[in-house]
Amino acid sequence: RLFITADPNKPSRIYYSNPFLPHFIQQTTNLDYMDINPDDGDQIMGIPIQLEKMVCIKKNTIRKVHVTSAVSVADPPTWYADDPIAWIGSPAQWSITQTPNGVVFLGWDHWYLFDGASAQPVFDEFDTGDILEANFSDVVGFWHKENFISAYTDKTSATQTHNRMLVYN
Repeated sequence: RLFITADPNKPSRIYYSNPFLPHFIQQTTNLDYMDINPDDGDQIMGIPIQLEKMVCIKKNTIRKVHVTSAVSVADPPTWYADDPIAWIGSPAQWSITQTPNGVVFLGWDHWYLFDGASAQPVFDEFDTGDILEANFSDVVGFWHKENFISAYTDKTSATQTHNRMLVYN
């Protein structure tokens, strides 16, 4: 199955494809989606996998989503999301990055590592106050050859494009 999110009209919805047909999602004829606490007024920013579980990172919370095997034909109504396990989220959807040590993401005040149980601050040397507030949601993260790399717009220059990189090993 393929799981996707970021529907601007349904910010708490995860759509999924039919088994063995990742290119086919019946958005209108079937109910091939699950809503993750749609009444909380929050928006899903990413759905990475950590320790073989889907993690739903919203702007203000993190919760695990329990889905049977992605290739099984088990009944999707049995799928469910836990209550929030962390009251930390991410305003920057492109910053959410799967790494061998966990999921790294930019929070509202710090970079965090979610290891499957909790979210802990990382990169103490980096001050998120250096990021231009207007471009905070556009920060990008990437894992490459044992390095975490991020691109952002520096507050002092206030350019229209990312002009700084964070490289962390």
